[in-house]
Amino acid sequence: MFLHRIVDPNDGGVGGCGKCLLVQNDNSLHPEWTAVVMKKNRCPPHSNGCGAGEPHFDIAAPGFDNLAYSQSNVCGQRPGTGFNSKEQSAVFGSWYQQCPNTAECIHLCDQLPTRFIRGCKLFASWGWKRGDPTNVKYKVVTCPERFVEHIRAQFGPGGATGGDGPTPPTQAPTPAPTPVTAAGCTVTPDAAISGHNNQRLSGATIASCAAACHAESWCKSFDFHKNEGKCDLSDKSASDVGGLKTSYKGNPYDHYDCTADREFPQAPTPAPTPKPTPEASTTAISVRKDATNSSA
Repeated sequence: MFLHRIVDPNDGGVGGCGKCLLVQNDNSLHPEWTAVVMKKNRCPPHSNGCGAGEPHFDIAAPGFDNLAYSQSNVCGQRPGTGFNSKEQSAVFGSWYQQCPNTAECIHLCDQLPTRFIRGCKLFASWGWKRGDPTNVKYKVVTCPERFVEHIRAQFGPGGATGGDGPTPPTQAPTPAPTPVTAAGCTVTPDAAISGHNNQRLSGATIASCAAACHAESWCKSFDFHKNEGKCDLSDKSASDVGGLKTSYKGNPYDHYDCTADREFPQAPTPAPTPKPTPEASTTAISVRKDATNSSA
């Protein structure tokens, strides 16, 4: 079996290939989150950050490679990697140049092959604020049996095999995960409110859209245009309109609900308004995602 114990001078001489660590990152949006990772190869002392006596590990998350520092990327060059090229495996590698944390760049995961999108978004939602945090906590733990089986199916003595792993047994339902938040708003990827858009901001980031929404007493949510740097502020939440639309071609939007810890006064019942005179008319234009504009 390739997950055997080996002696590695860079690992204090105690071995380590196939061992697992429990990792926790205080410098993230979710410092309480933990992940089990398995050591798969040796960190050469001559490579970046791997000098003698320096604890170092790289977490392999789909899409997060950085080609400026990567020394062994064979994506697209060997069968079974699942990527068409090295560049495709690094679409998230420079997230720190665009976003203050990985959660706010979660839309970059949509550029990956379908089989990797879920894993990319799961790791991105952790919200790491640096790619090289100095205060990561870790300890050796026993590898979960199912995890070992999954890794065994992915790798062989010659490297990645592209296997999908054994079919997992049916399990009892697990509690829903804590909702992913960014800039104080709860994120629903690949979804938006259809219509009900009160204000559009251009040249925006997720953080600036969230700040604008929190600054307006009427704003409950916004939809972020992932490829255009725009957002639509809305006085409605998903529950107000019966849910979100998720069938937009290409999934160009992420929805952000900003109602947590905020109170919205109930609107008073308006008094009846007189009918307009025949000569008077009013036309209102509102931005919609399913039509250029609509008239009320």
